[in-house]
Amino acid sequence: MNDFFNGNDIDTLLVRGFVHDIAYRPIINAIVILDKIIVEFNEELQEEESYCVYLAHTLTNELGEFCFYITDKLSGYKIKVFDNYHES
Repeated sequence: MNDFFNGNDIDTLLVRGFVHDIAYRPIINAIVILDKIIVEFNEELQEEESYCVYLAHTLTNELGEFCFYITDKLSGYKIKVFDNYHES
């Protein structure tokens, strides 16, 4: 009877978002970039250092939506959005 959902059993996660302007109108064809945040311990400085590694990019659709699939659930990620010369 232990057939319940366990998030650790999922191999791939979907990250989904929406890009809009200040009036909540969708931004079509915005450039969305997914970076993975890598954290390493610097022995010499005795502190953690972090940097980003590019993973993927996409464009928003006509509703301003984007999505990425992520397989490493234990890492941190950064999403960057660029307007791509949007005109209202």
